Amino acid sequence: MSALLGAARASRTTVVLVTHDNRVAAYADREIALHDGAVLAGINQ
Repeated sequence: MSALLGAARASRTTVVLVTHDNRVAAYADREIALHDGAVLAGINQ
């Protein structure tokens, strides 16, 4: 994850990651939670 995000930041690109693992989600700068295809309240920016 560190290498992937480091490369994305160095090239100023966005990584869209879908996970159920909170340890992986912790690497994100922004998190959008979905439930049954709907965006939940409390989106972190």
